[in-house]
Amino acid sequence: MFKKISILIGISALSFGSINTAVAGEETGLNIFGGATHYLFGDNDISDTSGGVLGLGYKFSEHWGIEASYIDLGETELDLIGGGDVDFDISGYRADLLYHFTESAGGVVPYLVFGAGEFDIDPDMAGIDSDDQSFVNVGGGFKKYFTDNLALRGDLRAVRNTSESNTDLALMVGLDYFFGKRGKKVASVAAPLDSDGDGVYDDQDRCPNTPFGVSVDSQGCPLDSDGDGVYDDKDQCPNTPTGARVDENGCQYVIKETVSVELEVLFDLNRAVVKPAFYEEIKNVGEFMKLFPSTSATIEGHTDSTGDDAYNQGLSERRANAVRNVLINQHGIDGDRVKAVGYGESQPRASNDTKEGRQQNRRVMAIIKTEVEKPAQ
Repeated sequence: MFKKISILIGISALSFGSINTAVAGEETGLNIFGGATHYLFGDNDISDTSGGVLGLGYKFSEHWGIEASYIDLGETELDLIGGGDVDFDISGYRADLLYHFTESAGGVVPYLVFGAGEFDIDPDMAGIDSDDQSFVNVGGGFKKYFTDNLALRGDLRAVRNTSESNTDLALMVGLDYFFGKRGKKVASVAAPLDSDGDGVYDDQDRCPNTPFGVSVDSQGCPLDSDGDGVYDDKDQCPNTPTGARVDENGCQYVIKETVSVELEVLFDLNRAVVKPAFYEEIKNVGEFMKLFPSTSATIEGHTDSTGDDAYNQGLSERRANAVRNVLINQHGIDGDRVKAVGYGESQPRASNDTKEGRQQNRRVMAIIKTEVEKPAQ
């Protein structure tokens, strides 16, 4: 009989302990609990009974907590062989270890409980002393939170009386109050994808396959600082002018063109003196040669047919040297870059039969050319 009563008390303690279980997801802290418990004895000679549980708990991690409970099952009966019965008062205590599962979206926290304790069996019969009986229990339950702190608890436990080797069942329903702020369950939301790892989520990424480590703009595309259509990570000419035509390396296309300047200086009959009227034209040649320092010039001197050939040859050379000296002395052109050549009367460009034609033939000429690279637009 005592054994059965002890089992009953153990079940009650287990039920009460379940009520005290801390809600999964709470912060660490204390909780108090209380509830009603009902024991179902496997031995039909002991009447099922109900009572109350009161306890204190402490949750020390996200999932684990401990509880201590006081159980009062009140009075129950044991049928005696041959008729009659004996009443017993059952009370006791227990300690439980609780494991809390993750809280559901509806605020429900399942839990498992494991514990042990002791009942005091006090027969209401003269001459029979009270008896202490030990028990262990295991079970499962749930908590349903209505607020951040208050929850409805219920559990079912199997209670094993280690003193009498009997096993019974205990049901419990009660309330649990947690002191502190309970961590609310946050609905899991899938993190936005960033497949290429550029910091711009796929749903906003207009360039979804950006190479790793390449700096991108707000739309996930590689930066093109100079706007030439070649991304910075491949742009070998990062400061291309706006609108310029560029190659695959971001460098502006270059075209080659020939530039030239022409010189024509006319002379008076039998003279090799440069007239001031032609100084500006010679200046233009000097500036051209300064602008393009790789150029050189051949100054060609000519005469008309007046005089003999030998004289005209010397005159043409003096005329060419006169222009050469102006370039060197007045415009600072290195003498090595300027060559003077005389052709005498051998290369007329007009008829020597007229005055006008002979004037055209008394000349110094030069054509200076060079090939330059020019950015394409």
